[in-house]
Amino acid sequence: MTLRILGGSKLKSLSMHAKLLVIKYLMAPNVPFSSSTTTTTMSHGKTFEHDKEEETHVDELLGSVTEVENAKCECCGMCEECSREYIKRVRDMFSGKLICGLCAEAVNVEMEKNGGKREEAVEEHMNDCVKFNKLGRSYPALYHAQDVKEILKKTLTNPGTGRTQERP
Repeated sequence: MTLRILGGSKLKSLSMHAKLLVIKYLMAPNVPFSSSTTTTTMSHGKTFEHDKEEETHVDELLGSVTEVENAKCECCGMCEECSREYIKRVRDMFSGKLICGLCAEAVNVEMEKNGGKREEAVEEHMNDCVKFNKLGRSYPALYHAQDVKEILKKTLTNPGTGRTQERP
């Protein structure tokens, strides 16, 4: 029997005996179950008996706990604890890149802007993160100055507002 996570709806569907079995197991996970029936004595003195078949039923109802490992976002560098299955799903979704949830949301916003092209959105976001990590964290004033410079370039090259544009 392996350690299991209790899901809300799955826990409600268990019988009282199965719930007690789960509680007993969580309280003493290294105690082997040796016979075909197991006796559980609660702190208030009541004793319950349940059989091995019910243990198997509990195992089937509850999903197994997976091991987690530290994963570093390839965009921003933030570390998260993730399961291997989650890491694989994220890599499959984002062109082999491991990105955190915040960066994934930024990529989704970028996808809406560029018409749903995920690979281009991932590359655009990664470029923004690299640019920010070079100046933004070390020299915030320079990062701000760089942004102002880019805004000025855009306004000077796109005279769509109807105003006269003069170069300084």
